[in-house]
Amino acid sequence: MLHGIITAIITPFREGNIDWSALEKIINYQSDAGIHALVVAGSTGEGLLLTEEQKISVIQNSLKFAKGRLKIIASTGSPSTQDAVTLSQKAQDLGVDGILVISPWYVKPNQESLYQHFKTIHDATSVPMIVYNHPGRCIVDISYSTAARLSELAHLSGFKDSSTDVARLQNIKSIANPKLKFFSGDDPTAPGYLALGGDGIICVGSNVAPREYITLYDAWAQRDLKKFTQMRDLLSPLAIATNLETNPAPIKYAASLLGLCQNEWILPYVDLQESTKTAIRKALELLALKPVSQKVA
Repeated sequence: MLHGIITAIITPFREGNIDWSALEKIINYQSDAGIHALVVAGSTGEGLLLTEEQKISVIQNSLKFAKGRLKIIASTGSPSTQDAVTLSQKAQDLGVDGILVISPWYVKPNQESLYQHFKTIHDATSVPMIVYNHPGRCIVDISYSTAARLSELAHLSGFKDSSTDVARLQNIKSIANPKLKFFSGDDPTAPGYLALGGDGIICVGSNVAPREYITLYDAWAQRDLKKFTQMRDLLSPLAIATNLETNPAPIKYAASLLGLCQNEWILPYVDLQESTKTAIRKALELLALKPVSQKVA
């Protein structure tokens, strides 16, 4: 179903409210660049801080603005299995192309609990589903055997991984159903993930550099190692800079410099340190993504 570069898009705000005009501009920017798909209302979209009504509105308006030009994947995870089922079903009813479901955070489920959580959401829906492993934020780590077990579910189509286990990809692929697609969830290590056999990146940096990330992916797919190396090195400062402080505050600042949105977030996110802002500006300059002065209309 999916491959390549999928942007986990930000949710823009203006004076405390979701800025729908800016969201449309962001989606047009992604579509014009040729991005394959978008994840909406995820952690990069401050989905954990949105009300359910706001999440539904973000999903609904993203579908409206996309106009079928690119796939929309709704992030529907929750520590509560039933809440995740409810949101996943609502997203499906709205017409999303897939759902992304992260492990339950804070509750620390064991491996059988993880399997039953994802299976229950899978069985309650019919759209393609991507499981998201992020032990740094969720405390729990989806084991190789649990990932392989999940891969047998009929419409579980992808696995997103933000762990630091570089051996994970090959270890899971060796025992999982070959239909499963694997996506990096960590920009700084994403080029290495592709080289280890990954199918794509669910990416933060492509909010501002979608064409550049597509060029990186295409170079790898075509085995153009010279171009791949060039793009890896060009994108590395952006990946590093946007990880200096907690996502999504850095990428939102970068997007605001390009005139895509306001530099506004929901608490507990706060403004960046000046050193982080400087690193982001330098990364954009290296990519020739020049800051612009105009505000979103």
